[in-house]
Amino acid sequence: MATSDALAVTYYPGCSLESTAREYAESISAMCRKLDVELIELEGWTCCGATSGGVLLDHEAATALPALTLQAAAEFERPVFAPCAACYNRLMVAQRDLRAEPELMEKLGLEPRVLDLKVYSLVDLLRDFVGLDRIRERVVAPLTGIKVACYYGCLLLRPRDMELFDDPEQPRSMEEIIEAIGGDPVEWALKMECCGAGLAATMQDACEHLVGRLVRNARAAGGECAATACQLCSMNLESRQGDTSPAAKPLPVVYLSDLVGLALGCTVSEVGLGRHLVDVRPLLAAREAVSAEGH
Repeated sequence: MATSDALAVTYYPGCSLESTAREYAESISAMCRKLDVELIELEGWTCCGATSGGVLLDHEAATALPALTLQAAAEFERPVFAPCAACYNRLMVAQRDLRAEPELMEKLGLEPRVLDLKVYSLVDLLRDFVGLDRIRERVVAPLTGIKVACYYGCLLLRPRDMELFDDPEQPRSMEEIIEAIGGDPVEWALKMECCGAGLAATMQDACEHLVGRLVRNARAAGGECAATACQLCSMNLESRQGDTSPAAKPLPVVYLSDLVGLALGCTVSEVGLGRHLVDVRPLLAAREAVSAEGH
């Protein structure tokens, strides 16, 4: 980067940010440019294995896949940034398991430094690596008056025995970030509940029930939109709301990076807001966070 205060991370996009969740990758890239965070993509990265049956059926294979990424990233003196919540979870769980199983470390030919590698999700990257002060200093379009339901989902702070960046029952990291950009985070009861994304193809009724419950709870708490750091949660919450009466109007769902990027001066097109299924632009325009034209 051109500036002297640039930060650098090893960027692990994972499979979906290269395909079905490209809008998330665009949002992250735009936001990081405003924060002078250099994303150095890990050359030759491989799938983390989150969606393969091996996670359940073959512990060694399920650990080896994220371990390949950790081993490759350990060559550099930089933390790893995994914005996909599933990738982040697999990397963190692999580190946990490898610490407990030195024989597996040896069998896979891994170096000890893979255990010391810092792995960040989007949330703790912003709060702990970038820092709230840096974010506040760069806000040019605060999201004043926008009530945001921060949604953590299942993967960022579970299981409990991996290294957690926040309280697994009552986290506050996302809320602190929203406050730093001028937004108004609401308190709601279901911010750690599952959206059922893993059931979307096989148990659609159950999935829609979970999403409807989340949306009703977020609205009842005053949320005008929901913010997430997981592309699976984003897709599921947007596409499976159905009629959540008494307020049948869809609840906009955005990435945390969308809101941070907008507050830092990114345009709607730069963060990919036009790619979302539920249009959040009318809400932002009403609060003067963007112009009526969405720029």
